[in-house]
Amino acid sequence: MKKRNQKPETKYVSAEKIQKYLMELSEVFSDCKRVRAQKCEDGVKILSNGGYLQISIVNTQKGGGL
Repeated sequence: MKKRNQKPETKYVSAEKIQKYLMELSEVFSDCKRVRAQKCEDGVKILSNGGYLQISIVNTQKGGGL
């Protein structure tokens, strides 16, 4: 993967890694009937005993909304 200009708080990762993490997350919650979640300003926060996972939706298109 070619390095691009990156902000210090973000980095590029491969789509395969994201897919792998989402599959692992689905396995963690496979036995659960309900999952505790919180709606955020720009996404959703999934809460668990050890912490949380925050998924943010960012609109990069000009003039459009979610």
